[in-house]
Amino acid sequence: MPALSFGDFFLHCETPEAARYRAPMLVLPGLFQSFACWRPMTSMLAHRGWEVYCLTRTMPDRDGRPHLLDETWDRARARIARVCTRLGAPAVVLASDLGAALALSLTGEVPMLALVLFSPSDPTELGAAYRRSLRPGSAPTPLGLLRRLRRPAAAAPTPEVVAHAALFGPRTAVEETLPEPRRLLEELQAGLPFERADRHPPALVFAAHDDPLVTERHALEFAGSVAAKASRTRLEGRFFAATGAGPIADEVQRFLILTLGDRVVEFPEEVLED
Repeated sequence: MPALSFGDFFLHCETPEAARYRAPMLVLPGLFQSFACWRPMTSMLAHRGWEVYCLTRTMPDRDGRPHLLDETWDRARARIARVCTRLGAPAVVLASDLGAALALSLTGEVPMLALVLFSPSDPTELGAAYRRSLRPGSAPTPLGLLRRLRRPAAAAPTPEVVAHAALFGPRTAVEETLPEPRRLLEELQAGLPFERADRHPPALVFAAHDDPLVTERHALEFAGSVAAKASRTRLEGRFFAATGAGPIADEVQRFLILTLGDRVVEFPEEVLED
């Protein structure tokens, strides 16, 4: 898998065979979501002509074990801002729960063309949900929470997901969860200052069914601003990007083309003349 080195960390990169769009696409995964979880989605979007980058909060060390990078909320914000600057053009940002909160917190500082928010959440709400999952009688350890997260979605995998599994090997994306920095989880549970931006780039908001960390109701609150709209596609669980990538990629594609138009697409002159 190609990667773009940024010195002390790297971006996973999906390069299209024939680039069609002038804007890069940046994926900010949510809590416990690995690049393996997102790869069916990033591959489909790259196939449609987007240059897709994915920024996880870990990178492998020399022994292949995950090395945690974003130890705090502020460090995570700083790294995303640095990446957006280095990409060289305003990006289309796809972001899930914590990633969505981070992206929204940066909209006044970093140029972004559009946002696609998956199960967006206030950081404090996210921390409270994580804390509840650790109560006795629920999920007594983070491992218990991950076992809940790994439950397969009720819907059968789409043909696209089956094809990707054949390409990427027998280990499913749902089994590849990432650890999270202890300090970051402690910050989320303690509460972080966060205000939902009233003004932000055009946004499409997806909500998930049966996600133990973000309720549908809370996620859809982020579709209440003038620049945001709720998706018609319902996500399933926390690993929606692995199990339902096809319909999601289709709706994301329609939203971006209809919303951004000639800001990202090079239309032929005869089309513009009409």
